[in-house]
Amino acid sequence: MYDANGDVVFQNPTLLAAPGNITIGSANVAFTVGAEQANGEVPITITSDAPALFISLTTLASGRFSDNSFNILSPGSRTITFVPFDDFDYDQLVTTLRIEHLGQYLR
Repeated sequence: MYDANGDVVFQNPTLLAAPGNITIGSANVAFTVGAEQANGEVPITITSDAPALFISLTTLASGRFSDNSFNILSPGSRTITFVPFDDFDYDQLVTTLRIEHLGQYLR
């Protein structure tokens, strides 16, 4: 769904098979943690060299991700934001951040 400016405001992809029955090629998915912004938020850029489904991030750092389950449907990147809670530790975010995607479990 798009807004009046043509920007995507809603996506709802539909799988045509159960995740375990999907055939998907290998994808190299990586992330880069940006600098902490003035408002405390931290940008995280996720890149993939191939389609990657059900990308998910986890960390021990105190906070939440602006989006924590998404797809990259072609080679490219996406930037999300880590929104910290009061006792946030940037170094803990950097050292404990993990990324997973469906392709890791289908090999």
